[in-house]
Order: sequence, then C-alpha cells, then structure tokens
Amino acid sequence: MSMDSTPPPVEVMPTPQDVLPLAECAVPYLADALRLGIGFADDLQVNAKKRDPWFWSHSARGRACEYLLGLGKVEREGWGITKGPNTGIHLRLDDIHTARVLRSLNDTVPHPGPNHARRMVWMQGTLPPNDGSLPSLSLLMDWRVKDDEPYIYISLPIRPWRYGATPQVYWRVPVTGDAGRDLANLQFDPGLLPGEQMVSFKVDPAERNLG
Repeated sequence: MSMDSTPPPVEVMPTPQDVLPLAECAVPYLADALRLGIGFADDLQVNAKKRDPWFWSHSARGRACEYLLGLGKVEREGWGITKGPNTGIHLRLDDIHTARVLRSLNDTVPHPGPNHARRMVWMQGTLPPNDGSLPSLSLLMDWRVKDDEPYIYISLPIRPWRYGATPQVYWRVPVTGDAGRDLANLQFDPGLLPGEQMVSFKVDPAERNLG
C-alpha cells in the first residue's frame, strides 16, 4: 500500500458527536495555552506587518506547550500532553486517541508534511477498536487567531496527502467560539453537492515539520 492509498475501511466512521465528548475536556486548557502563546509571540514581534511567521509560530507554540506541560492534573481529567519535535503539541485523549495541535493557514487544517512517520499518522482504521466502540483515532486540532483569540477546530483526516494535492478529512468542526459552547449538539454540514470534493485545505508553512 502506498502512503496515499485509501486506508482500510472502518465499519462505522466516528462522527463529531462520537469524538467531541473525548476532546472537550482538553479544549479549555488548550484555548488558555494558545491565548498565552499568542500574547507571548505578539510581544516578541510587536510590528505585525514585519513579523517572521516561522518565529512567531514557534514562539506561540513553545509558550503554549510550556503552559500545558506545567499542568499537573490533566491526566486525571481525561487527557494528557506529549511534547513533539520543535515543541509540537500532541494530546492524548482518553489514553487511547491522539490529537496533533497545529496552526492553520487561512482557516484551514495543516498539511501532514514530508515525514513518512508523520504522514502515516494521518491514516485511520489501522488500529483495533477501543473497548469495542471507537477505533484508536489520529485527530487534528488546528487553530487560527481572530481578534487576538484562538479559534480551534477538530478534524478526522482520511489519509496523508502529498504537497500540492487536495487534502481531505472526513469532517472538521469548531470547538471554540459560539459553536464550541454546546459541543454535544454540534452538527457538521459540509454543504457539498454530489460528486464534489469533501474538504480541501491549505497549509501554514511554519507548521509542516513538527513531527
């Protein structure tokens, strides 16, 4: 099977309603961490028009990661954190699922990058179900800044995609802002006509090599 082959089928693909209860415990902490990171990065490069986007992104991510690692109680609340390469943030949900936190570009989920191991994480359906219900999932949590606040989205990727190709996910939904206040009733409506692509995204180049 090639890296971009369709993954083995999952009998029932998890929906946002299946996944969000696993992730919602981490969302407030992640939002606080990103808020700190945004402020820290802005203070380092006050002139927004002259900012180095790589340095800004790394600074914000590093401060957010530092905050999350400093929380001692998260394991008891259903989630944990693993520091990835270049201060990449990898969350563990329910001690079985993973969620990679990446900054988006133009409100889109980031590209998986060229690293083979990281690309394989974008595959679903390769691990057995957890307690007979959900398979172990590899999720993405991408974020953007709006009015100095982090807006966070969670998505379930279908497969890795090559640079320049059209990326795809099964779904992508917001978990902060107005929509994030009622996660249980959140609905995903891609608004697609028959035969259209599912979802396509662009990438923030500063987020491509975080492991």
